[in-house]
Amino acid sequence: MNIMKKVILRLFYSAMTLGIFLMFTNGCNKTEEPANKPPDCNITNPANGNEIEKNMPVTISVNAADADGTIKEVVFFIDGFRLGASVSLPYHYDWDTEWEDLGNYRIKATAYDNRGGSTSDEITIILTEPGENQESPVASFTANLTSISPGSSVQFTDLSANKPDNWSWDFGDGITSISQHPSYQFPVAGTFTISLTVANIYGADTITKNAFITVLEGGAETSSVADYDGNSYNTIKIGDQWWMADNLKTTHFSDGTEIPMVESDLDWINLDYTDKAYCYYENSNAYANHYGALYTWAAAMNGAATSDVNPSGIKGICPDGWHLPSDAEWIELEMYLGMSFEEADAFGWRGTDEGSKLKNNYGWKNNGNGTNSSGFSALPAGNRFHGTFEGLGETTRYWSTTEYINITHLAFNRTLDDNHSGVGWFQANHYYGYPKDFGLSVRCVKD
Repeated sequence: MNIMKKVILRLFYSAMTLGIFLMFTNGCNKTEEPANKPPDCNITNPANGNEIEKNMPVTISVNAADADGTIKEVVFFIDGFRLGASVSLPYHYDWDTEWEDLGNYRIKATAYDNRGGSTSDEITIILTEPGENQESPVASFTANLTSISPGSSVQFTDLSANKPDNWSWDFGDGITSISQHPSYQFPVAGTFTISLTVANIYGADTITKNAFITVLEGGAETSSVADYDGNSYNTIKIGDQWWMADNLKTTHFSDGTEIPMVESDLDWINLDYTDKAYCYYENSNAYANHYGALYTWAAAMNGAATSDVNPSGIKGICPDGWHLPSDAEWIELEMYLGMSFEEADAFGWRGTDEGSKLKNNYGWKNNGNGTNSSGFSALPAGNRFHGTFEGLGETTRYWSTTEYINITHLAFNRTLDDNHSGVGWFQANHYYGYPKDFGLSVRCVKD
């Protein structure tokens, strides 16, 4: 081989070596993006299994949110055929059933986020023969927020039945609207009663929700946090603490470990106070989204030992960066809302209106709604005692990390109900605290 060929071969092998080096170097320097969490998507109207008269328009409403991005669009399908899409709140589609046949229909909604993730929800409804006589409408509505800061907007969604064609909203401050799904910005602090009157040629109906919207004085610092399952929770700063403004509903600990679901009454009765378990009220997924899940104390603590320091230092079942509150942290919240230390350190129903400040301004029976001036937004999620469900619409209880002194099967909690405006700290079995195998709600506090 002559000299020229040797030079050419050396240059060729050098170029190959450099290319391989660069390829491996670039590969090592590659930074992977965090995994995309799929969005939440829940059909809120109509309800699964609803019977709807043919010729009635159906407003398909969806709650959609994305914990690590934004919702790009929500697409609606009937029996696999695309109806249309909604790209902004409120996510809904008005389906005209006039030309549809009678029978079962599958309604599907798919939410897409800005990174290509998607989640679907699906229900079935039944179109029935139209009645001989058309009916006057029945007013109903919902809102995406009920506790806000001044200047924030609330998106209202009409859910009225029987085909209204006129809408009249009153936002409680002298401002009105004739839109079907209005958005309204509340400029000042206060509590506002919202009413909606709907009408068609057969009649009219009005629904009024007293103290439905609370605009917090001085504004409120709000945010959100997501759990391992991708559920998103509203959060709010109350005093120096950041609290979840929704009940926890995760089915996994933050490391991905699954929490055992226990539905059978007998299986729940046989739980030991060290057993981790959760359920939904009456074992119905229909309650999960609104009221969250009910957990044993062992599940809420994820096996950790008792703590009464502030902060508790017990992550427990909570998402990363959050922890289960101790009894001392509940007392800090109560005192910020107006309790004296002597009241907060006592047992029974304590305080004056601190419970009312924590309770949401809708959803409680017996005129038991609160003002929700704190933004805590407590709802009457009920409990599970020895396998028996009780108290939905009337009461709620929240775990703390603090067990009763020297009584290892009891732990402290906080109670709110529809008949009291204070906050309860109660006894069970002549000791203060409740058995750890009871199913109670969970709220987390930011680290």
